[in-house]
Amino acid sequence: MKKIGIAVFSLIFAWVAYVGAQEIEIDFDGKKTTNTEILIPAALHSITKTKHNGYYLQLDGKTRVCKNAAGKKGYNKITIGKLLDDTQKGECADLRNANLSGADLSNSNLSGANLKRANLKNANLSGADLSEAKLNQAIMDMANIRKANLKNANLREANLTEADLSGADLSKAKLRDADLRKTNLIETNLRLANLSGANLSEANLWSANLNKAVLSVAKLNKANLSNADLNEADLREVDLRNADLSRAEMIEANLVGAKMNRVNLYLTNLSQANLRGADLRKTNLKEAKVKDSKYNDMTRLPFGKLHAILAGMIKTSN
Repeated sequence: MKKIGIAVFSLIFAWVAYVGAQEIEIDFDGKKTTNTEILIPAALHSITKTKHNGYYLQLDGKTRVCKNAAGKKGYNKITIGKLLDDTQKGECADLRNANLSGADLSNSNLSGANLKRANLKNANLSGADLSEAKLNQAIMDMANIRKANLKNANLREANLTEADLSGADLSKAKLRDADLRKTNLIETNLRLANLSGANLSEANLWSANLNKAVLSVAKLNKANLSNADLNEADLREVDLRNADLSRAEMIEANLVGAKMNRVNLYLTNLSQANLRGADLRKTNLKEAKVKDSKYNDMTRLPFGKLHAILAGMIKTSN
């Protein structure tokens, strides 16, 4: 009898392991499910829930990918109503094309969530955890995203016009071709972020951290980059016309082919920056630090070659 009991118990746990190994998508309202979780004996249900911390798929701490305990990848199905009732249930949620316009998602957990093409216009996402979230082509204009966590988030081609991202963490975020016109990015962390081709015209990036960020071919005309950290940033062929870069740090920045007409470079540190082919006409470089910065015959300087030599600039071959 004892052996039979052990055998039955082993079979039950084998069944639990089998269920956990499936690609699971669950509706938190219990209306539909693609797995057989409801067949697990009630006595073992609490064990399963504890193991997954109440969720079937979670953001893996090492790989930063949404997985279940068996390593299967996927997203949790959840209704908008359920999410708004409990904004902590958004981890790894499948919210593609969801209409969350004007929703209050402040301090919510949306880490790893799939919000591709979601409508978040005027939404309140302040303090939210959106790390690793997919927000490609999402509509987020005029949204409140202050002090939100967007580390490694994918915001490619997202609409963030006039959104408030002040104090947010966008380090290593993907913002290629995103629309950030007139966006508030004061003291925002954009270190190592990819903003290639993004439109940041008239955006406020005062004291923003853009260290080693990629901004090639981006539009930053009339943007406020005063006091910003642009050290080692990739600014090739960027449009900086009429931008304010006063007191910005741009040591070793790559400005090859950059458009820098009428830029405010008061006390800007351009030491060792690459200015080959850059257009600096009608820009006052006299108050900027340009020692060891590189230029060539294609560089359009606002002063003569003698002044460049006296300022410590280095002429290189094309």
